[in-house]
Amino acid sequence: MPELQLAFREPHQFANVAHDRRRLSKHRNLPWILAGLLCAGCNSATGPDTPPSAKGSRSNSAMPALSEREVWQFCGDCHQSPDPQNFAKREWREEVAKGYGFYRASGRVDLKPPPQEAVVAYYIGLAPDEVELPSTGQVALNDAPSPIAFEATPLDVAEASPAAISRIEPDSSVPGRWWFSDMRGGQVWEFAGLNEPLRKRWTIPNPCGVCRMRLGPDGTPGYVAADLGSFRPEDHQRGGLWWIPDGPDAIPRRLVSGLGRVSHVTSADLDGDGDEDLVVSQFGWRRTGRLQVFWNDAPSGEWPHLRGAEIDPRHGALRAEIIDFDGDGRLEIVAAFAQEFESVEVYRIREDATFERFTLYRAPDPSWGTSDFALADIDADGMLDVVVCHGDSFDGGHLSPHQGITWLRQTRPMQVVERQLAAMPGVHRAVPADLDGDGDLDLAAVSLLPDQIFKGGRRPRLASVVWLEQQPDLKFVPHVLEWDTCHHATCAVGDADGDGALDILVGRISWSGADRTIGTIYRNRGPSAVSAP
Repeated sequence: MPELQLAFREPHQFANVAHDRRRLSKHRNLPWILAGLLCAGCNSATGPDTPPSAKGSRSNSAMPALSEREVWQFCGDCHQSPDPQNFAKREWREEVAKGYGFYRASGRVDLKPPPQEAVVAYYIGLAPDEVELPSTGQVALNDAPSPIAFEATPLDVAEASPAAISRIEPDSSVPGRWWFSDMRGGQVWEFAGLNEPLRKRWTIPNPCGVCRMRLGPDGTPGYVAADLGSFRPEDHQRGGLWWIPDGPDAIPRRLVSGLGRVSHVTSADLDGDGDEDLVVSQFGWRRTGRLQVFWNDAPSGEWPHLRGAEIDPRHGALRAEIIDFDGDGRLEIVAAFAQEFESVEVYRIREDATFERFTLYRAPDPSWGTSDFALADIDADGMLDVVVCHGDSFDGGHLSPHQGITWLRQTRPMQVVERQLAAMPGVHRAVPADLDGDGDLDLAAVSLLPDQIFKGGRRPRLASVVWLEQQPDLKFVPHVLEWDTCHHATCAVGDADGDGALDILVGRISWSGADRTIGTIYRNRGPSAVSAP
């Protein structure tokens, strides 16, 4: 099968993001104007474009009001303005220097930057001495004894390696089988239950997820794997897609190359022509990345003949799901963006196969650290909701007061109400599932934090694996299953031991040295002693 070298730069296909494209054309390589954009603490009662001093912050009397306005206008030209409460006083000089470096690298000349030292003085004057985590809603502070007993069982492989499991995904064609993608070791592991050993199934440079689909004009069954192209964030075009046809000895072949870092791939029949199309999330990094569709419209006799088109030109695309989100009987694409955008978007497909974008949610600050999302009807009202995780701390290695799990409750089609379900530093994935079997959806969640946080000085106790039990009043009670080993980028829920109860599958990232353990299964053993009458 020939390799497809695809690098599409097609005209923008939806009108309401034309302004985004004009901005990006001026400074495509500008991910942040000011600060490393890690922590945040905006007052959500004010609008996102309100100057920081108007949000109740203490003004710096040494800074003229005009300079304050200049700082706010400069920092907020491309995204929401960072709040001074994001960092401690001692950290703002480095963050401002980093932001000015990004601006100089962007090549922009249309803005008038305030003097750098004046910006430093402005932020130091408004910043706290220390950034404290809020006590309200913190999982670690509100942990309660679990009514379900979970038993931790490690998932070990034959040879030790510095594995980094990026995604755990069920195989829709084989119940009880999951794929563990090791983005550093370059392996996709097959897990078929605790009665079977983990099997090294495919070798791919930097896998980040597997999607089951039928490809080509004859609907050849198999899998498409996402390839980051590098373990660490970089701007390059080494990412891509791999094709693995069904068969025990199938060898992965390059399907699409020349992409940015591909963080997710999913499939569905988007255009109603009877075959499956691909939606590819390219996180990229600072200059590369976008959301893209590959139409599976191969003429008879040609294979695979994927036709690429751009959905959204912005970098930072984390994941996309194809589903009827608004209940109108048509498929939409729901996607989350990180970097400076920090948003959840919905894309409706027009009759001419172009897309119209609706911003469902935008975080109040560009440092919110969006890390993942999931779709489910949390409140059982017949409308899909979004569970968003804000937990990415890898740009600077700080604990952030705003990090946690947010519920976007869809109250009317395409309208959501925001509510934080739990404050949880480093949370990277939260999966809705009925873990206790009482008929409503609970959550299983894991956290991932930079190793330097644990090597530093004062820090609170941190939850690394938790399940949140939904109560009749739509509140969620946290039950911590693991503490202070926050090296989990992903988790999944399913019956891993064949006993009929839902278990929690957790992936592991090894920060130093080699390890045989690539994950843990938290086996659901039923009611615990605390739930006994």
